[in-house]
Amino acid sequence: MRAWICILLTGSFLAPGVAMSQASGGNTGPTAFAKTGLGQGGGSTNLSADPAWRVSGYERQGIRYLQIEDLAGKPRAVVGYIDDTFFSLPVGTDSVSIPQAPVTIPAGAVQTVVYRSGEVELLAYVTSTTVIWSIRKP
Repeated sequence: MRAWICILLTGSFLAPGVAMSQASGGNTGPTAFAKTGLGQGGGSTNLSADPAWRVSGYERQGIRYLQIEDLAGKPRAVVGYIDDTFFSLPVGTDSVSIPQAPVTIPAGAVQTVVYRSGEVELLAYVTSTTVIWSIRKP
């Protein structure tokens, strides 16, 4: 007797070096995290739900990173996370608020969800003079 295994593919195949996961609930859709290229600009698939920003995802040794750039390719921030630990790297020009070190959000800042998965949310708080990024659990 032969055993048959059915595999349902949802329209995407895994390429070498790319991890795929399905974001959940009000999300930005499937996400792809590259294994290399962090800091090089214009990296992996654009994961941004907001057309004003470019977000690239990277993963190495179980740590995930989100690199945020403006549409001109200028680095704005890089945040990383593993489980419940969040951090920012000294990249870019914008402030980053993380649960362990929150930044005060200015009154009147406009909040936009730029990236969301089942693991993390990345929000932009924009004023006429500044952008503050916030990473947190959804």
